[in-house]
Amino acid sequence: HNYIENLSVRNVRDFMRLMEDAECDAKAKDSEGFFKARFRFSVAPEERSEVIRILRQGKLTDDQIIYMRRTGVLDIKDKVALRPSYIVEAVGVLAALLAFVLGLVALFAEPYGLPSLVVLGKQMCLTFSFFGMLGLSLYTFVGPHRLARRARGRMASAEAKTRTQAEEEQ
Repeated sequence: HNYIENLSVRNVRDFMRLMEDAECDAKAKDSEGFFKARFRFSVAPEERSEVIRILRQGKLTDDQIIYMRRTGVLDIKDKVALRPSYIVEAVGVLAALLAFVLGLVALFAEPYGLPSLVVLGKQMCLTFSFFGMLGLSLYTFVGPHRLARRARGRMASAEAKTRTQAEEEQ
């Protein structure tokens, strides 16, 4: 057990950091409020255990589950599933490449006439805007889909390992 000399926890997320993973998982499965505080979304009781299974077998963190849920990769319609899309990721990569090229063009474009501080300021703002779009494209479209594919691979290997162990016991 953890020895806590002064327990002055102000919110549930701080309290969860003090708990063991198995205990935190059990509370999240049993309590909707605890689950919502942990993952920042609500699901039906039967779906909570499925989210926890994806978390553990996919070797993900709570923040990664929240990230994939917010970007639509963690789908909770018929059943809880990771649904990465190569098409969405490709569109994200293309948008990032476009923003990168436009950012470089804006950065190295030479203004007509003598450059003034106002023109250079506008040019830098435009450049930073394009590079911001680059980061947003990668964060929104590319990152969660790659993360979900990696987690699905880990889940498949964990399930194969479980099946192999079950066959060996028979």
